Amino acid sequence: MRFSFRSLLALVALALVVPTLALTSESALPSADAAVRQRGTTVLLPQVVQNGAKVARADGARLAGSIRFRPIRKGRPVVIQRRIGTGAWHKVATKRQNGAGVVNFVAPAKKRRHFYTYRGVAARWKGLRKVAARPQNAGVWKRKFSDEFSGTRLSAKWSYRALGVYSANSDRACSKSTKDAVKVGGGRISLLVKPDGVRDRNAGPCDARYDNTWSNRHWYKNGHVNTKASFRYGVAAARVKFDRPQGAHGSFWMQSTVGDIPNVGPAKDGAEIDTIEYFGKTFKKGDVYQFIHYTDAGNTSHKVPDNRPITAARKALKKDDDWFKRYHVFSVEWTPRAYVFRVDGIQTLKVTKGVSRVREYMILSMLSSGWELEKMQRGTLPNSTQVDWVRFWQK
Repeated sequence: MRFSFRSLLALVALALVVPTLALTSESALPSADAAVRQRGTTVLLPQVVQNGAKVARADGARLAGSIRFRPIRKGRPVVIQRRIGTGAWHKVATKRQNGAGVVNFVAPAKKRRHFYTYRGVAARWKGLRKVAARPQNAGVWKRKFSDEFSGTRLSAKWSYRALGVYSANSDRACSKSTKDAVKVGGGRISLLVKPDGVRDRNAGPCDARYDNTWSNRHWYKNGHVNTKASFRYGVAAARVKFDRPQGAHGSFWMQSTVGDIPNVGPAKDGAEIDTIEYFGKTFKKGDVYQFIHYTDAGNTSHKVPDNRPITAARKALKKDDDWFKRYHVFSVEWTPRAYVFRVDGIQTLKVTKGVSRVREYMILSMLSSGWELEKMQRGTLPNSTQVDWVRFWQK
């Protein structure tokens, strides 16, 4: 093949140009990340974080917040900021986006009477420009119910539940609710399980329907109260410290105001919302439980999840901590679409089944159910569940 002198010069020129083009395509063109601008949204919960060994003011609890960025850029630094009113933004902390593009944080809700507004600012990172997430003010949540049990008796906000009822052929055939199993003082309410010695002497042993071979056939008194007010959608929270022994379980839960209506489903019939239950240190590794109980339109009962402990709640336990050593805030965020359960602001469970769309009231209880009685250590009685405060918020 022959080349003219002019052709040869053209080939040499092309050889000089091609490397230059390759270098430009690798280094001068913007990266894919640089062409994408993240957007962020700040979401604040009420004051549902307050881990501690002693009773404390509910107003001193901290809020739980999260900032969600899209598209996801795991590892990108985010500066958490807050301000009061239209004042200057002040740095709270610096965190990194997780694998879901989210930054979680815990912080005060307000200073004196002024609620903070929070936001996250994603820093310049790998060609991405600095961007501020849409802010939110902590005052978006309005408190609808609050009791810090500051007196020496049960306030008018509550009712004793099922007083004096021994429910034959039920889970609690050997136990009844009594006023003397509810004590208020020291800034908390104590819900007790106590022996019913009078009934033991006068009525003889309790023949529980579960198993007539049980050695424990004693009668018991339980602490069991409910709010007179009811609510539909919002965040319910209680700061609770449980007792260590097995044989009774402490609970913070909700029930429907409409009663049991067959064949209509939970939207009209409501559901039992078990925000927290604890069955003692020796019961299945001492984990806590959260459930939804509901009856569907075909009149079939459901329990979600099915007897599984909430192991995710362990993240709320600090060193040398346990459910019977310190108070923790147990909450449920209830919307028309789902229930989101949290412990000290840490999400532990989300349930989209059996969502109630009717009003529900809150309940505190310490119950000795039939299936638990064989584990009761009578030498430890009275056992108690202690509640520092209860609140309900709505937007």
